[in-house]
Amino acid sequence: ALDAFGRIDIVVNNAGILRDQIFHKMNVEDWRAVIDVHLNGSFYVSRAAAEHFRKQGSGAFVHMTSTSGLIGNFGQANYSAAKLGVAALSKSIA
Repeated sequence: ALDAFGRIDIVVNNAGILRDQIFHKMNVEDWRAVIDVHLNGSFYVSRAAAEHFRKQGSGAFVHMTSTSGLIGNFGQANYSAAKLGVAALSKSIA
């Protein structure tokens, strides 16, 4: 974006994956994969843009989350935890 347009005005963190499994059968790899894509992905992409937003004095983050983060969902402990983490990240950045 910087090379093509000279600035960055918005970051949309929309990446996501699902690895649904009932909690007591969920393996560590599926836990980490979902946390890495949703929560860590949102952090890394937002962090890369943050300094540019500060220098410009403007910029917007759009982070996708889900009601699963607020109320949970059967077979989605990893997804629910990641999405509530994204919501908390958004509030903390703001």
